[in-house]
Amino acid sequence: MNNPKVDPVDTTLNPAKSRMALYAVGCGFLLALLDTTALNVAVADMGRWLGGSISGLQWVINSYTIYTRNFPPHLRCLGRSH
Repeated sequence: MNNPKVDPVDTTLNPAKSRMALYAVGCGFLLALLDTTALNVAVADMGRWLGGSISGLQWVINSYTIYTRNFPPHLRCLGRSH
């Protein structure tokens, strides 16, 4: 199982890169929280304008939240592959 031709991966932690990664994750979380908060504030007006029920608006909010949290990372991976 030991293959002498393969170099081991350098597993040392770079503190600057670790801080930047933590900063990026924190900013992403903050933006997601802010986006969802803005959508929840606008729900009452959306319901009045569109004449929708609360359960219908919950579907809209849930689908928007799931889309914005899950789909963009896949687009980033597709952009890297081409």
